[in-house]
Amino acid sequence: MQSVGIALVGSGLALRRHLPALALVPGAAVRILVGRDAQRTSDLARRHGIPASTARLEEALGRQDVELVCVATPTDLHRATCEAALGAGKHVLCEVPMGLTAAQSESMVRAARASQRLAVVDHHLRFEPTLRKMRRLIGEGYVGAPLHAHATMLHPRWIDPHRPHSWWHESRRGGGILGVCGSHAIDWLRWTFGEVAAVTGELHTFVRERTPEGELHPKQADADEFAAIHLRVGRGVQATILLSAVAHRGPALRLEVFGTEGMLRFDSEGRLWGSRCESGVGAGDPPLEELSESEDLGREARRAVPDSPSARAFVHFAKALVDAVRSGAPTVREAARFDDGLAVQEVLDAVRASAAAGRRMAPSGPG
Repeated sequence: MQSVGIALVGSGLALRRHLPALALVPGAAVRILVGRDAQRTSDLARRHGIPASTARLEEALGRQDVELVCVATPTDLHRATCEAALGAGKHVLCEVPMGLTAAQSESMVRAARASQRLAVVDHHLRFEPTLRKMRRLIGEGYVGAPLHAHATMLHPRWIDPHRPHSWWHESRRGGGILGVCGSHAIDWLRWTFGEVAAVTGELHTFVRERTPEGELHPKQADADEFAAIHLRVGRGVQATILLSAVAHRGPALRLEVFGTEGMLRFDSEGRLWGSRCESGVGAGDPPLEELSESEDLGREARRAVPDSPSARAFVHFAKALVDAVRSGAPTVREAARFDDGLAVQEVLDAVRASAAAGRRMAPSGPG
């Protein structure tokens, strides 16, 4: 089997999620790790079994045995890194959010079109088997006409005020839960129901100062740790998104859709539950039945990747991406393209504008 050479750019999520998943993909060969500090990157590459490392992106892009570049840097570096990789003739996977603004994302879309290479955004929830079944059931009319949807993503990552300061806490670098988590919920709602027509958003930061690791003095932390968003999507479906990085024992992910004839719920364990109003509206609460799709990754994958629907979904996504690169396919079927990343970025911009102005906004291009 012909292998696909891969460069990982970034030493955080790239090593926590991308590398373990790619190790399970036949034909995926991670050849080089790119990081900011040469010695640290070399140490990490050796520790994780990656054969080469560099602090110079151009070195990785100049390698003939690298076809795919996975960009998992802080958000403020996405545009320059992705455009350099596309300009070098590489296929690109960009982490979310795609850019700092819609203007940046539009520039990345132009670069992708000019390169004629695969350029996809890591909206891996599209590849989670049970969520795919949920979307299919909605399309088949299980809930009747969809009325409203709700997405919840809660975790306690930043509830400790003594957790060190990082780029994640700086809005100018693209930190915050809205971009990192909210982009996934927005993409899934768009993909399932259609374009976003109107947005209202509230954002909040609870811990306003944090001290960087190894330093004595705190720095300002202004990236959002909480977001509450209302969207009108598709043909009038009302959707809400609740995000928090300071929620003790909150569900990491929950998606619910309610319609004229029933409801569907994807829970934080990755199970799908459904209930239909067989006796008519107002006839009482019909019981929930489990509709989960069987997981087919196998025992090895369950040991290798974190035990979460999100991590397992990325394995499915990585397989589809590597197969597309190896076969020379023009697209990765059902993956989020850079055009989709731009549409999500326009919604993120509208949420921030709404939160700042205190009123409803319509997503629009960068102008």
